[in-house]
Amino acid sequence: MKIAIATANGDQVSHFGQAEIFFIYDLKEEDFKVSFLEKRKTNIDPSLQHQWNIVLNIIKDCDVVLCSQVGMNAKYGVENAGIKVIIDKGNQKEVLERYQKHLEFMNKPLFK
Repeated sequence: MKIAIATANGDQVSHFGQAEIFFIYDLKEEDFKVSFLEKRKTNIDPSLQHQWNIVLNIIKDCDVVLCSQVGMNAKYGVENAGIKVIIDKGNQKEVLERYQKHLEFMNKPLFK
């Protein structure tokens, strides 16, 4: 599973449409191990609104995007492209670890 994390400054998770950098990670669903793949710059103009189409093209190969906020139109467009939107706040490491732990928990068998 490929995960994109939206950031404006490289550390704190940011609003989807204002992200200047996306950090891309691979999460192996069989053992939930995470590995860093790459950093992608958006080259958007932070003073403008409604640039989500540009951003979507940059992460279109990802399965999940982690961001602190997302506009209604952008959320619809991203989800319509088959990318799951997860809203969380904090730095990259914290947010990624929470999502990783959530997936592990949700995939545990109920009974052994």
